[in-house]
Amino acid sequence: MATLFVENLTVADFSYLHPKRGMVGESWLVDLELSGDLDDQGMVFDFGHIKKRIKQIIDDSVDHRLLVPVDNDQTTIAERDNATSLEWV
Repeated sequence: MATLFVENLTVADFSYLHPKRGMVGESWLVDLELSGDLDDQGMVFDFGHIKKRIKQIIDDSVDHRLLVPVDNDQTTIAERDNATSLEWV
């Protein structure tokens, strides 16, 4: 099995709720590692395709967003009437 490692694929800028520090802003460099069998051209995956797709996923779900740790004792999330409320204690 071969591995493709891509450094600095993109940067994710976001905020998140830290259990001790409160709201924190971060910028993370995203590295990517793919493993798999080589195809007929000797490639794990076409880098051009994977870069666009993973960057789009990060841009749509993480970049410039508030990330909320939902599996945390300090977080209570409730949904009612198409609205979401967050309580952070």
